Amino acid sequence: MEEYLNSRGGEGMKKVNILIAGVGGQGVMTIGMLLKYAAVKAGIMVGGTETRGASQREGSVNSHVRFGVLEPGEEYDERRGIHASLI
Repeated sequence: MEEYLNSRGGEGMKKVNILIAGVGGQGVMTIGMLLKYAAVKAGIMVGGTETRGASQREGSVNSHVRFGVLEPGEEYDERRGIHASLI
């Protein structure tokens, strides 16, 4: 994963966004949680959200996962984790 992120061009933190979609019972939430857990274990910054909707009645379920790796020589800044409230 880190080699892939570092091979992509651009400035600043490298980001990869993953959207996992399906219906209730297909393991969408489990896959999202496993990806986030693996990233944390590998030392990669990660965040994500889940939309459960009507998952118990075979409704739609989404899991968004975002990985981020600092560029070589770039220092981690605590202020990156500060976000404005959603309105």
